[in-house]
Amino acid sequence: MNTTDAINDSCPWSGEPVSADSLIEYRGQTVGFCNPGCRDKFANATRYFDALIEPVAAQNPWQTLATYNRWYNQRLFDALAEVPSDIIWRDAGAFFGSVGATLNHIMVWDLTWLGRIQNDCPPLRSTAVLGDYPTPTSHTDILHDNLPSLAAARRSLDEVLIAFVDEVTPQQVNRVITYKTQDGTAHRKVLGGLLQHLFNHQTHHRGQVTALLHQQGVDYGVTDLLATLPDV
Repeated sequence: MNTTDAINDSCPWSGEPVSADSLIEYRGQTVGFCNPGCRDKFANATRYFDALIEPVAAQNPWQTLATYNRWYNQRLFDALAEVPSDIIWRDAGAFFGSVGATLNHIMVWDLTWLGRIQNDCPPLRSTAVLGDYPTPTSHTDILHDNLPSLAAARRSLDEVLIAFVDEVTPQQVNRVITYKTQDGTAHRKVLGGLLQHLFNHQTHHRGQVTALLHQQGVDYGVTDLLATLPDV
């Protein structure tokens, strides 16, 4: 290593120019200091704080949300299995009409966002299977017109989401994704924010589904994220 490799020109402790004998690798970057004493002071400080931060950072929020998503969907589809088909597919005045159409809409946008991410990220094993799923053309597409097919596809896609958040790295979460909406408008968003949107979108529309089911007296049980968080 030499001083040109360092991400900084001056020592963060003293403000003096960095020295070739006082460089250190930290989180994939070369950091420079004016003398070995400053370098060692930095190393000791970061070791202390990294030990405190890492257990918290290890609690991947995307894994929490993907696991909650799978749990919620399983409970919901278990409840739907006891509901007459005409209730599931009847237009109940929701934004997408019926329970079945709303659940299809959730899947449409899960596939849409995963496809956009896949198109602008390095190849990932978890999203390589997206070719096995239908490609949505509209936010109102009915990908599955019967409950057994929809439930099976939902279970499968939830496993893809879990595999995806397990595979994506912290560096990739900070990656900027470039994509176009259906009207051709271009956008650039950070992947972490897009994942927040994806999971929030699911919860938003499942709330509409459970409201419709509640009106029919269907007991779908507890659906709060809190129910999936372990006691510590």
